[in-house]
Amino acid sequence: MASTQGQSSAATAPHLGPVVDDARDNGDRFEATELAVVLSHYELGVIRRIPNHRRGSRRAPKLRISAERGFLWEARVAVLGRLVMEGADWLLANEAGIDYALADWWPAVERRGPELARAAAGRMMVELAWLPAALTPQRGARWSRGDTDRAVVTVPGSAIPMTVLVSNEGRLLEASVLRRRVAPDGRSALAPYGIVVEAEARFGDFTVPSELVAAWGIGTDDRYDFMRVFVEDIDWL
Repeated sequence: MASTQGQSSAATAPHLGPVVDDARDNGDRFEATELAVVLSHYELGVIRRIPNHRRGSRRAPKLRISAERGFLWEARVAVLGRLVMEGADWLLANEAGIDYALADWWPAVERRGPELARAAAGRMMVELAWLPAALTPQRGARWSRGDTDRAVVTVPGSAIPMTVLVSNEGRLLEASVLRRRVAPDGRSALAPYGIVVEAEARFGDFTVPSELVAAWGIGTDDRYDFMRVFVEDIDWL
């Protein structure tokens, strides 16, 4: 958690700096006390960094929070011509939500609830394929044997095990978790959910999936591919 330990006055509190990294722009700033109040509502674990976010502005300052738990997945989708719907899927500790708005003000999708939080936690485990350092024993990950070609891993703060399939050369081929899937008729059941890796590339110090398919029914005869992902670049925090 951001801390002002050993500093009692506002004048000596640490300053988080301008949101826009431009010396010519004296944009709005987040005070440490203001940010601490907001973050106190969430169990993020250890907050490692709070760097500026270049997409921020004087009217809408933004920061990136590099924390121990959770994710934020932002998206913009054009609908009805020039009208844009934007928002995010997010997971913070044991809370999760889906929030999207039309034209940046009209709420279009708002979802919460424990079932969504469990689904988001499963999704986060699979997406750790892009954060391989989080899957190391040094970060608290625990590995165990699966079947002949598979291993199972869990990470601190999550009770959801992830099964991974690797090649003889050690390349990641599949990663999956059991996640609740809702059928068109409204019934739901646990089903394998994850990714099938088709190519990998090196970004900075890490080699991670660069082309993959997201699917339900990983490792079964009833696999349903619902999204193909191509990674062009990664901005490591």
